[in-house]
Amino acid sequence: MPHVEIWHFPATVSDERREQLERDVVTAVARAYGVDAGVVSIGTHAVDPGHWDQVVYQPLIGGRDDDEDSRLLRRPNY
Repeated sequence: MPHVEIWHFPATVSDERREQLERDVVTAVARAYGVDAGVVSIGTHAVDPGHWDQVVYQPLIGGRDDDEDSRLLRRPNY
């Protein structure tokens, strides 16, 4: 713990950019939660744009009810 999931449209990401993303996310999460970087895990999910609304937006963003234990930190502008 903590664990972060990144959902995105299919994209080619170089090893260098993927490693930078990993470093940035791990650093931010470890700092925010006050944990060692070694306990942070990250998963990624490529989702076809035609399935985005059904697979990601509706269940994870639009239909989400925030409460004290589970919240969406940032909503997209679409």
